[in-house]
Amino acid sequence: MRLAAALFFVGVAGAVADPTRLTTSAVVELAANGHMLRISWPGAFGNATVLAGDELPATAPWRQHLAFPQKTGDEWFVEFPVRDVQKFFKLQVAAFAVQSDYPHDPEAFCQGLLWHEGSLYESTGLFGRSSLRQVEFPTGKVLRQKALPASEFGEGLARVGNGLVQLTWRSHKGYVYDVETFAVLREFTYASEGWGLTFDGKSLIMSDGTSRLTFFDAQTLTPTRQVEVTMDARPITHLNELEYIEGEVWANVWQTDFILRIDPRSGQVTSFLNLSGLQPREPRHGGEDVLNGIAYDPVTKRIFVAGKLWPRIFEIKLNQ
Repeated sequence: MRLAAALFFVGVAGAVADPTRLTTSAVVELAANGHMLRISWPGAFGNATVLAGDELPATAPWRQHLAFPQKTGDEWFVEFPVRDVQKFFKLQVAAFAVQSDYPHDPEAFCQGLLWHEGSLYESTGLFGRSSLRQVEFPTGKVLRQKALPASEFGEGLARVGNGLVQLTWRSHKGYVYDVETFAVLREFTYASEGWGLTFDGKSLIMSDGTSRLTFFDAQTLTPTRQVEVTMDARPITHLNELEYIEGEVWANVWQTDFILRIDPRSGQVTSFLNLSGLQPREPRHGGEDVLNGIAYDPVTKRIFVAGKLWPRIFEIKLNQ
């Protein structure tokens, strides 16, 4: 999770400490496990003591880490544990409980997931391995599968009526399939990369790896508006797989174990889930098999979450 933050630097090594605070654009990142905070800034500012402005809590435990930056390449950074993410973002961390888990094809690079009439439908990625699938629940058996061209990388998936809408990553092309036969009904194009996709009952909502969500007319498949997703007024990039759940857009954040709950009207993050520890880190490999995939059954109110190359799909429930 990456966001811009204004930080102040004073006391550059080798120079007399200037009482004038220098402002620059630093980068704040939460590591994939959700327990480390990394703040980096351009090397031109030197080995500076970092004084947190209004962007960061002014508590002593935070400042003691900020005072001793390290250098790598052309940038300086500090990295330290975050035991309470809520203190940093001033947001509610949504509590949840795992209800059950189910088999999932460990070779499926999950890029999109949805629930429809008792089955899970999945879009898988990777060049030469991308597909659209109907997956039997709860066995995980693949009932139907349609491969994408080897040159295309499958991405987000949503259902609109009797059609399944699938994105591709950098081909600027999407497909609409018949939900019963997987026959291609039409193709469409879009200007950005394709990442996540969901349907709110009126519009398709797409993420493209930035902090933007783009709304498309579900019939014409043309964009109608955009909204920037922000957390504590900071833009949040790398929005990935999406799911519309009870008036909210839920979004995976690429390379993290976080799911954001977003108000689709304003783009503001209202709370988030920290799913670190859901999938043990030992079976993971290559750095790509991260949390990605959210499905919702509106009838039973069940929520399912998955990951790329994960051997299990998890059913979770929010604690009220």
